Amino acid sequence: MDELKELEFQRETNEYFIKRKAMVHRLQENPDFQKLIVEDFCEKECAGYAKASGDPSLSKEDRESAMQMAQAAGHLQRFLHICIRMGITAEGQSEEIDKMITEVRSNND
Repeated sequence: MDELKELEFQRETNEYFIKRKAMVHRLQENPDFQKLIVEDFCEKECAGYAKASGDPSLSKEDRESAMQMAQAAGHLQRFLHICIRMGITAEGQSEEIDKMITEVRSNND
């Protein structure tokens, strides 16, 4: 029964990653997300922070803070990409896990 529980847990985990992938795709198609997050934040705001990070008139602390903010766009894009890749992997495993669950159940009966 432990194997069955593990497989069912894996199926639930895969469903979670598949749902997250779908959420990312819906976000990417949303015009508000594209405007506010991608265009305004990732492109414009983060470029301003990158510029500020090299401004010698700012304190070292402010320049470092600006650099961290400038990097936020890259972290967000990486997170979204990871969500998509994990969803794709989960989709690829789903059929095999379902087969294994069916097999383990039939062997336990």
